Amino acid sequence: MRTALTAQLDFLEALSTLAALFMPPGYRAKRTSLDELFDACIVHTTIRRLAGARPEDPWVATRLQRLEATLEDNEGDFDEV
Repeated sequence: MRTALTAQLDFLEALSTLAALFMPPGYRAKRTSLDELFDACIVHTTIRRLAGARPEDPWVATRLQRLEATLEDNEGDFDEV
C-alpha cells in the first residue's frame, strides 16, 4: 500500500490533495508518521522537482509548502499551525 500511494503522488494535483488533507490549519504531522504511509524521500524529491508549478489557490499552496517543510523536518518554520 505504501508503494502504491507513493507512486500515485507523482503530480501536482495529487500532492496538493494530499497536502490539503494531511496539513490543515491547527494540525501537525511528523515526517516519521508520513513515512509510514508513503516514501517521504521520494515524495519530497517530487515536490522539489515540481517546485516551479504551485497550486493556484493560496490556501492549497500553503498546505503544500507545509508538507514540503514537514518532509524536510522544518515544520517549526511556520507561524501558522
